[in-house]
Amino acid sequence: MAQTEQLQLAEPRVVFNIYNADLGLPELQLGIHGTFWHGQTISLAAVHFHGSTAHTSQLHQHNEEHAVYCLRGEVEINVDGEQWRYGQDDALILPGNTPYQLRPLGDDTLLLYYFTARQSHWGPEGEPLPTEVFPGCPAAGVAANPSTTAKPRLYSPRPGNTEQVTAEEQLAAIPGTLELSHIFGQELSLGYFSMDKGSPYPAPHSHGEEIALQLRGHCMFHALGNDYPIPEGGLIIIPPGVEHSGSMFFDGRFSDDQCIMVSIQHPPRYEWGPEQN
Repeated sequence: MAQTEQLQLAEPRVVFNIYNADLGLPELQLGIHGTFWHGQTISLAAVHFHGSTAHTSQLHQHNEEHAVYCLRGEVEINVDGEQWRYGQDDALILPGNTPYQLRPLGDDTLLLYYFTARQSHWGPEGEPLPTEVFPGCPAAGVAANPSTTAKPRLYSPRPGNTEQVTAEEQLAAIPGTLELSHIFGQELSLGYFSMDKGSPYPAPHSHGEEIALQLRGHCMFHALGNDYPIPEGGLIIIPPGVEHSGSMFFDGRFSDDQCIMVSIQHPPRYEWGPEQN
């Protein structure tokens, strides 16, 4: 690989905006659109279910642990007879080799899939999402019994479902004054950050690969001597080992005194301290 290609791969990049009126996702089948992006160690897929088409999911599974994050609408997931129903801003972490059924509810559901291994077999970015990874299509070789002892875990950041870490744990884990709730999978961490106006953004730091979603407000990431603007609703992929910091801007469509960011990181960020669930 050429040196210029290596440098290009190492740069953070904004890949998608969830608030675009026209998402522009390629059509997979009637009522379902989706596409994907590759990081260096992880892959991200966006799937939009819309219209009045009924979506009935067949049993399917994936080899890697992954999280399914609901950006809009409601979702029902069945795993070995146990059922979860979750909605906007909720996520389900699913261990690898876990057969499950997923059914979007309603006529406008937008989901993000975070996979903890790069799905190089999907092909180059810009192509439609392969049919074997979206709900409604069976995966090849689904096992009757999952070969894992890990259990699916539901995460919800809404009040009453999570507890914030103490001030001491916040400052020990991330420099600054922000609220953090999170859970760990076996291979990933999911964190939900809320920052009030006047709160400093974390000092320059680095870790494993990260996909950050700017739900409210917007952010200017600083890395590799460059600035990377993340608009409200933007998704940025930050390669592993890239030191970065940021500046938050609090003007947006929802609030002028709070910024919210959702972060998926691989490997898990155990230094965040005790998890909340």
